[in-house]
Amino acid sequence: MVALGRFRDNVAGDLAPPQVLILVEWESEEAFISFRDDPDLADLHPLREASTASYIWQTFDGPDMSDPDLSLADMLRVLEP
Repeated sequence: MVALGRFRDNVAGDLAPPQVLILVEWESEEAFISFRDDPDLADLHPLREASTASYIWQTFDGPDMSDPDLSLADMLRVLEP
């Protein structure tokens, strides 16, 4: 888990924000799929999903922001189609 937080304020935009956000970073797509499809955890996923009205899983690709050699151009490359 990279971050855990409770909603504080809607600064901009008109989307209904989640009240709690958990951000998880996976070492690889394979590691995420392994977690998602692990039969030993199959009973936990429905409990998580049923505990909220807006449970979502989304995946994102991007640069390693902790890399001290990461340039602005490298960061912005993630926005290219």
